[in-house]
Amino acid sequence: IPYRSSHHGIEIVDPYHWLKDPGYPEVNEPHVLAYLKAENDYFDYRMAPHQPLIDQLFAEIKGRQPAQDESVPYRKGNFWYRWRYEEGAQYRLWLRASVDDPENWRVILDEPALAAEHDYFALGGMAISANGRYLAWSADTNGSERFTLSIQDLRQDVPLDEPIELTLDSPVWAGDNQHLFYLRLNENWRPYRVMRHRMGRPVQEDVVVYEEEDEAFFVGIDLTQSADFILVTTGDHVTSEVRLLLSSAPTSPMQLICPRRSGHEYDVDHAAGYFYIRSNDQHKNFRLAKTPADTPAPEHWETLIAGSDDHYLTGHLCFKDWILIMQRVAGLEQLRVIPTAQADESHFIAFPEAAYSIDFGTNAEYAANTLRLTYQSMVTPTTVFDYDLRSRELISRKIQEI
Repeated sequence: IPYRSSHHGIEIVDPYHWLKDPGYPEVNEPHVLAYLKAENDYFDYRMAPHQPLIDQLFAEIKGRQPAQDESVPYRKGNFWYRWRYEEGAQYRLWLRASVDDPENWRVILDEPALAAEHDYFALGGMAISANGRYLAWSADTNGSERFTLSIQDLRQDVPLDEPIELTLDSPVWAGDNQHLFYLRLNENWRPYRVMRHRMGRPVQEDVVVYEEEDEAFFVGIDLTQSADFILVTTGDHVTSEVRLLLSSAPTSPMQLICPRRSGHEYDVDHAAGYFYIRSNDQHKNFRLAKTPADTPAPEHWETLIAGSDDHYLTGHLCFKDWILIMQRVAGLEQLRVIPTAQADESHFIAFPEAAYSIDFGTNAEYAANTLRLTYQSMVTPTTVFDYDLRSRELISRKIQEI
């Protein structure tokens, strides 16, 4: 169906404009729904002769998955956390147990029960407050990829405040356990605002902490591993910019670490009074720098690992006494361990095979001496390892059942 529009003197011809429902993400236009039904009917017709093979492949794939599954517990504060799939379930139960009573697991979020109330359900992000009392979680219940944020009092097992619409990713709790930071989406599904919510106050009173006007830049929020700082990040595919504020003073002004410059990417973590910054300002393969927390500007950055043609720094994580750097050397992923007190005495973790893939696992504690990793190779299923940073021992915690 011919359709023409003009923008900035440029004429756009879009013969499929009729498929755009003006009420999206709600789709109610009869001609759009009829077209979708016709496409589904055509698919079913063409695939019907292959149904025996489809059933066989599905049975094989399903047969590789355990009927029940659960994660390795991890500690955060005074609790252990884990998720679990019951037999035949398509959604997870999220559980926790007190450190003082580690065998008494309690459900804090029941995905199967929540999903049963909707035709579609996808869990977005989750965040537990520092004192372990409040759970903030989000879900998409219509497939629009626009998530609604809810807050739960885990002590009294009751919902708090009103749901917050049009969010994305995991929210971040401030250190006072009373302020919650979250992202707001615009009509084009771009996270462009960071909002601050005060517990017990109406959503209409939520404060805009940051708004990104450049339509090419997406906004994100995070918490440093130390939980001392809230990070507000913004960037496109080749440029990034980071602002920070004290988690203990969530209404204080933000501080910009380094103004955006096209092609400059950097990310930040914090440990023991210093910011550790991975930046490509001096080399395309990134360097690792440190700077005192009270002087985060680039002129104070001191190089710990220089950029090099021989290695590519892909990420880092900061514990109280350790800096963990993910890097690629000769095409192979390596994990480098640096004691914060002795930066010149680093070592690489030795893995059991010559070729493999590794990544950081769930590491919720800051003052930790054990690093959780996920590991796999062409012959080894996904394995969860704990690495003792002092004894340099790899301990297998879980191997994916095939």
